[in-house]
Amino acid sequence: MPPDVESFNPAGVVHGRQPMPDGSFLSFLSDRQWKRHFVGRGDSRVHPAGDELPVGREDGAVHIVLGGCVARERTHLRTKLVRFRGVGQLLGEANLVGSHAGGRTVCLGDTWVMSLTTARMHSVLTRQPDVQMALLRSLEARNRSDEMIYGTFGRPALARVGALLYHLATVSGKKDPLGVRIAGIRQTDLADALLVGRSTVENAFKELKALGVARSGYRQIVMTDMDGLAELVWPPRS
Repeated sequence: MPPDVESFNPAGVVHGRQPMPDGSFLSFLSDRQWKRHFVGRGDSRVHPAGDELPVGREDGAVHIVLGGCVARERTHLRTKLVRFRGVGQLLGEANLVGSHAGGRTVCLGDTWVMSLTTARMHSVLTRQPDVQMALLRSLEARNRSDEMIYGTFGRPALARVGALLYHLATVSGKKDPLGVRIAGIRQTDLADALLVGRSTVENAFKELKALGVARSGYRQIVMTDMDGLAELVWPPRS
């Protein structure tokens, strides 16, 4: 069955009624800016799980994730680097400065994306300083988030895996009878993102399940207790 845009609450997104994850590009835009400069200005499409987005210099576009999540894959010194980008994030920002990041951008699950030409995005950024500031703030927030999620090598594996799952549930999760469902994710993806072995992720996830904060299924993970997970990952100071 082809992916259905209705599963992403398009009316809520288009009219600015759906809250966007903190720190994302869309979270920094006002409803007026969103409707005036973006709604109806780009091509929107729902990509199925496993689809590779054409993010690159030859694409000549930037992309805004409106629903779902993608894995941004790059290789550096023969090491695979993975970063997950969820709802509200802008992809392909390197195109705006004539650069090329390389790598692949793969949809973890069904993913709704709006694409705009770099010429269109440049026009908006040049004429609208508030939109430019929203983009800069989102990129700074993304850098800080990446540092806290992917770069905390000194933390225990349980905390690192838990922090990444909490992040994914926040930026791309959907409500589920059991909690918050993260679709399309595999433990291998988590291992690649955190630069650890798969067995490390498996052991950490077993502990998360034993603690009652997570459950797993085929290419999906359900976070059954987000508050409990947050306390586990970021314990309150005594």
